[in-house]
Amino acid sequence: MKISIGKKISISFVIILVLMITMGIMAYYSLSEFKQAADELRNEFEKMTHIDDLKRPLLEALVINDYYVTGDIEKKGYFDILSRTVEDAIRQLEESLHLGEDEKSYIEGIKRNFAILKGKSDQMLKFVDPTKKEFVGPLVNKLVEEVDAVSLALVEDIEKFHDYIENEISEAGEDMERAKIAGTYAIIATTMLAILLAITIGIMLTRGITRPVSTLTASAKLVARGDLSQEIEVKSHDEIGDLSAAFNSMVSDLRESRAQLVDKDYVESIIANTIDTLIVFDAEGRMKTVNRATLDLLGYTEKELIGQPVRNIFAMNEDFFKEAILRRLFKEGFIGNYEVVYKTKHKKLIPMLFSGALMRSKSRELMGIVVIAKDITERKRTEKALETAYIKLKETQAQLIQEEKMGAVGRLASGIAHEVKNPLAIMLTGIQYLPHVLGDKQKSNQIVKEIETAIRRADSIVRGLLDFSRISKLEIVTESLNSIVYNSLVLLQRQMDENKIKLVTDYDKDAPYVDVDVGKMDQAFTNIIMNAIHVMPDGGKLTVRIYKDKMAGYGQNIGRRAGDTFKIGETAAVVEIEDTGCGIPDDIIDKIFEPFFTTRRGKGGTGLGLSMVKNIIDMHDGAIYIENKKDLKGARVTIILKLHSKA
Repeated sequence: MKISIGKKISISFVIILVLMITMGIMAYYSLSEFKQAADELRNEFEKMTHIDDLKRPLLEALVINDYYVTGDIEKKGYFDILSRTVEDAIRQLEESLHLGEDEKSYIEGIKRNFAILKGKSDQMLKFVDPTKKEFVGPLVNKLVEEVDAVSLALVEDIEKFHDYIENEISEAGEDMERAKIAGTYAIIATTMLAILLAITIGIMLTRGITRPVSTLTASAKLVARGDLSQEIEVKSHDEIGDLSAAFNSMVSDLRESRAQLVDKDYVESIIANTIDTLIVFDAEGRMKTVNRATLDLLGYTEKELIGQPVRNIFAMNEDFFKEAILRRLFKEGFIGNYEVVYKTKHKKLIPMLFSGALMRSKSRELMGIVVIAKDITERKRTEKALETAYIKLKETQAQLIQEEKMGAVGRLASGIAHEVKNPLAIMLTGIQYLPHVLGDKQKSNQIVKEIETAIRRADSIVRGLLDFSRISKLEIVTESLNSIVYNSLVLLQRQMDENKIKLVTDYDKDAPYVDVDVGKMDQAFTNIIMNAIHVMPDGGKLTVRIYKDKMAGYGQNIGRRAGDTFKIGETAAVVEIEDTGCGIPDDIIDKIFEPFFTTRRGKGGTGLGLSMVKNIIDMHDGAIYIENKKDLKGARVTIILKLHSKA
């Protein structure tokens, strides 16, 4: 905010006036504190007067009471008169003065002890001998001792009260003296501060005017000699500050004018030696400046390009040039890394990476449009080569995938041949041998039975292969996962009982529902449970858990990747099946899902069961893991499935 010198002087006088008023207020408050201290002292003196008025009749009453209780019964009337005088003095002390809590405590003590004294004295009347007019009886001496004790306490109370008020008078006098001294010092300090501030303001005003003028004069002389580095620091917002700012603006304009003259050749040298093409054209699209790189690239002379429409060097029609280049430039003020095509004088097309920006003056007037473009012919050639190499790489990858598929087919065919060959050999041998034993019924039946077993073996292999290879449409329904697993367990309950296997189930009370093909999932769970039964021929424990869980780590179909079925943090249905068998050797655990891989060859195992299970889980976009239990005997199969969409 601008403050003129006149306003500064007015403000200074106002400040001094405020200080004077402040001094008067402080003097007033000092006198008020002094008066308050004097009033307190006067109040304490009044208290002392009332205490003296109480002390005299009280002490006299104690003396008279002493005569009374020692036998002078005639003093009883005078004691009663003094008692009323004491009570009046106490009441007057309570009602006429502002008493503190300590003072009230003293008065209450005096009242209480005096009442006790009167009560004891009145009790003495019961022991008066009317004939002798004196006290008689066994309790008289005890009452006399009690009266003496109370009298002594009253004397101590009144003396302590008297000393307390004397101390209060002393403190009130000291407070009054301190108030007087503080008021005096405050007045002196305020007066000195006002004088000091007045002197300071005077000096500041003087310096604030004369010093800047002297500095401005010296700087003006240096500028007149050609030194344009001068700049005056604007320290105020008054007429002097305005003058300093105007001086700085004048010097800045002089420097800018000199710089424009000096930098013109420098800028032209930069434009001429830039290795990328540089063109400056006006708002109408006519070229005003081109650098040497532009002329060399396009094959024109400077005379042939200056004044010509810039669209002539672009390999695009005029409408597209206006829409893609000019309109975007005027709308956004800048274009960066935009691919265009330049056309040379000899009609050769050159791909360019184009950037442009509007040039404006300080007043925001359009001075022109500057564009820089880089020849990217070599980059385009490299991109084409990379694209060709990428296509070849994809073709090679497809070939490798096809070769891998053919290898898998070969391995599958080899497995089929190996597995089916043995049952076929058994059937062939049996058929060849059958004519020789037709007369022997027992041998004939044995051979027929062996042929039947071989046929069933071959049928099992072929069915497993069909289940493994067949891609059939899933019949999806919404079903409780607890119910599906339960049905599989019921189906295999007899085998578990025969093998003395204990079943332990732990199901989530809030049963997870899943969208699955119930038949295929039942087939998968049955296969897994059968495998668990086979590895516990001498008995053991089968544990089945079903629960919901949040996916917390990366794994098969689990993560934040686009193709992951389960996202981190998503809740899914989990089934765990644990056995207490011998576990899986580390060297084969990665092969258990491969077709025809089995550890039960010769015991009815085809090696297609777990492959089929894996295939079913994959068809449901699920995940399956098999691992040995850490520090425990046996293995654990974990299956993860998506929850029903409305669960």
